[in-house]
Amino acid sequence: MLQEKIISIAKKAGDEIMKFYRSSDLLVENKSDDSPVTQADLGAHAIIFSEISKVSSEIIISEESDLNKNLNLNDRNFWLVDPLDGTRDFVAGLDTFCVSIALIADGRPVLGVLYSPAKDELFYAAKDKGSFFNSKRIFNSSDRIGLYGLASGAVTPSERMRNFLKISNIEKLTRYGSALK
Repeated sequence: MLQEKIISIAKKAGDEIMKFYRSSDLLVENKSDDSPVTQADLGAHAIIFSEISKVSSEIIISEESDLNKNLNLNDRNFWLVDPLDGTRDFVAGLDTFCVSIALIADGRPVLGVLYSPAKDELFYAAKDKGSFFNSKRIFNSSDRIGLYGLASGAVTPSERMRNFLKISNIEKLTRYGSALK
């Protein structure tokens, strides 16, 4: 099944990333948009690109590739990948980074996998199958969800965010620099 293969690919990329986690030999360069890239990003990209190409003929759009950015993606099927989402957190030695892989079909996500190798946590969702955390269902359209905490990419919440937290009785704000939020 495709879902299991993509989960396996995400974990393999995560293993590659962990070879460099908190390494004193980590080489950090800046891309043209001034965002950081490391050998962990590039190694994970190579694994994901190679492995997905073995199981799918769809194009792969990766943050670490130089594909034509003018592609019309609204009516195409493609893989959307960030091999190491949250590179700044990774470089800082935080554990809030992940491998992010999604299959987009006709402009809509139909399969998504987020793997946090530092925490060995796996989130995935598939069209008509639901969403899962470490193989346990976490959401069903008939479930009621209580809001007790909030994840944000902001290091310091704005006054507007602090007011929202107070009004909404949200006690905990967690910072994540990746799709894990």
